[in-house]
Amino acid sequence: MNEPPDNNKVIQTLNKLNNDYQYIREAMFEYIERLSPSERESVTEGLTHEVMREMWKSSIKDYEDDGVET
Repeated sequence: MNEPPDNNKVIQTLNKLNNDYQYIREAMFEYIERLSPSERESVTEGLTHEVMREMWKSSIKDYEDDGVET
């Protein structure tokens, strides 16, 4: 029978994933601000991994909601 995971290890892993997520979002924002809306759509269509596609679309929405639209 498998032993339950160590809670501290789970917390460490989730914290690392959160840091990775924040880094990815910041990188996406840097790209988004340099792309036109049509280029953003092209990138969206080119992403094959659904999680990355949704994160990209969410980043675009957040960027546009901040009123930084070019």
